[in-house]
Amino acid sequence: MTINLLLMEELQMMLTEDTARSIGISSYYPHVRRVFVDILRALDTHYGRPLMMTNTQNLNKEPDEMLSGERKPRIDLFRTCVAAVPRLIPDGMTGAELVDMLARLTVHVDEELRALAYQSLQTLVLDFPDWRQDVILGFTQFLVRDVQDTFSQLLDNGLRMLLQLLTCWRNALANPSAKAKEQQVDPRLVGRGGMNDTSAMNGPGHKRPDGQKVEPITGVFHLVEGFALVMLCNCRLYPRRLPVNDNRASLLRSSTAPRKPVNERDVYMHVWKNYLTFGFRVVPAIPSPVIRCASPDLSLSGQHTVDFGITCMSKELSQSLENLGGAQTLPGRFSVPSISGIYTRHKRTSSSPDSLSAERGDNKSPGTNASPTALYKLTVQLLKCETIDVRDAAVNAIGKVNSDALKDLMEELVPYIREAVDRKQENMRRRRRRDALRLQLVRVLELIAEYGTFGICPAVLDRETQSLHPTFVEYIDGARLYLENESDKEAPAVRDIKLHFCNFISKMLKSFSLETCHALLKRDLRRNLFALFATWAGPYGRPLTNVNFSNEEEKRCTELQLSALQAMSGLLCCGACFNPPSLSEEGSILYQWLDLLLATKDEKIYTLARETVVLLLEGNSDIGALLDWVVDRCYTGSPQVADGCFLALATIFSAREYPCDHYTSIINVTLMNTGCPRAAVQDAALQLLQLLDQRFFGNVRSLPAPDADIGESTQNN
Repeated sequence: MTINLLLMEELQMMLTEDTARSIGISSYYPHVRRVFVDILRALDTHYGRPLMMTNTQNLNKEPDEMLSGERKPRIDLFRTCVAAVPRLIPDGMTGAELVDMLARLTVHVDEELRALAYQSLQTLVLDFPDWRQDVILGFTQFLVRDVQDTFSQLLDNGLRMLLQLLTCWRNALANPSAKAKEQQVDPRLVGRGGMNDTSAMNGPGHKRPDGQKVEPITGVFHLVEGFALVMLCNCRLYPRRLPVNDNRASLLRSSTAPRKPVNERDVYMHVWKNYLTFGFRVVPAIPSPVIRCASPDLSLSGQHTVDFGITCMSKELSQSLENLGGAQTLPGRFSVPSISGIYTRHKRTSSSPDSLSAERGDNKSPGTNASPTALYKLTVQLLKCETIDVRDAAVNAIGKVNSDALKDLMEELVPYIREAVDRKQENMRRRRRRDALRLQLVRVLELIAEYGTFGICPAVLDRETQSLHPTFVEYIDGARLYLENESDKEAPAVRDIKLHFCNFISKMLKSFSLETCHALLKRDLRRNLFALFATWAGPYGRPLTNVNFSNEEEKRCTELQLSALQAMSGLLCCGACFNPPSLSEEGSILYQWLDLLLATKDEKIYTLARETVVLLLEGNSDIGALLDWVVDRCYTGSPQVADGCFLALATIFSAREYPCDHYTSIINVTLMNTGCPRAAVQDAALQLLQLLDQRFFGNVRSLPAPDADIGESTQNN
């Protein structure tokens, strides 16, 4: 009875050491806390865990029936104890244990107890800064561990409560309560020690004054965001909406920044993009083996099972697209293929054991089957969609296709490629539509190249010649002819196509190894592309085009000019030079172009020029005039040009034993640069000199010392 009176008193005020002393019960205070934890654990063992709604034994029972009889007074006591938290913190119970108990009680069959448990968690977040990580971490772990997808209502409620707890934390940071401020300055309260939120970021080794380890705040948010990402893949709409807000609410660092309200269409769009990208990352090649997914809530026995990934995801893709179309009217060309035409019901035998078949024989559900082709047909047509965010989502997803599926995707893209490179006469409207297709197509290819998919997909190369597949060659050459003959070269759409085409060429070449690059493209095609890109390089292509530019144009390098230079470098260094006589002639325009790049003040272009010299030396070791030019510029060029040429020499001679007829010239230029006042060049020269000494003189025995010779001859006499 005394304990009950004390607990009721705690509903009105915080029971701390000071409070206990002021009301004359300081001698009872530690005993009250110890008895309190014993009561909580006993009640939880007998009337907490057994009465959780996640317990399968309680599914077909009425709550009133379970809470009547001798259980009723004990449930009342349990409510009082839970309501006392955090006004009275139990002694001997860790923070994780207390939070886990309160989290479990949020799914108790007693409605009042559920509300009191959640209220205690919310108070801990609002008024106790050092408990916030424990509450969010423990509640999220409880949802992951104990609330399965089969309890759909409990899962929805849990997600809603998690979102509310995160929102409370964010609001508490912006407007801390008086109790929270007290907790930050008075560590004696509740016996845990005050600590503000920033101290929780000190890393995994930080501990509270009571010895309890603090989970890093970044680890807590990573867990919450990971759980939210998993919930985004849920088959129901409501659990997909809440994780979007969970992720937003967990970004506490930017809580004061204004946020654009999320409407229904934004949620659909976000979920659809995730499905689409996931589909292209996991879609198998055609034909592919059937991958079965075993899950507790799927039948393992019946005559119908569910395919992995592509089946469920494709259906959700179409439903999301339909929802998008309902939220905002889309153009007529944006049509979704008929679901009945894509999915085919099928039956197949089960691979599960007989025991599982007998156990789950009543949980059969029909499945559907969809081929990767359905995904391609559904998505590739969106490249022509006039709704920007839908089209961009399709481009980004297709660009992330995995290497196993690239061959099948390209077969679907062939009609679009031929339409893009077709140069027949057309009216203005069709021309704009085709330019839009050309832009989206080259963006897709650029993304595929950026992720390195071309370099790891064997279907990209011709089996016999190891050159690019004719489909890619046809596209590259057709795009070149279109861009060469385009009359309105300064149109915004054409400029965008130029930029992405340059990026596609340079990134595609970089995705292959140096050994593979030499056979990728024929020399004529490389030469023609190089000449085309030179006209886009502005003043940096001047030696190759003989075009004059104003001083203002020479001072700045645009994004298109830099991309064109990168593509030119890749084409020039893609194996042996496409015009070997130009490297054998002294003072040729290629050498003038390299001189111009090495003399530039733009750091990106200068770095590109050095890489170009290195790769030229690597791919043209049989042209001695190239090496002679590099050595000569180390002596005759400006300091910047000379440094670039010598660093290129140091790189190539350090990488391998480079064929050279005049090693003395290499040693001499290295010796000269050991005295260079610029530290980077001097260090490279010293390292190269040591390497050359080891390479050429490492096996030569040193001369004997004169004293040793005299002593030896005296001894012999």
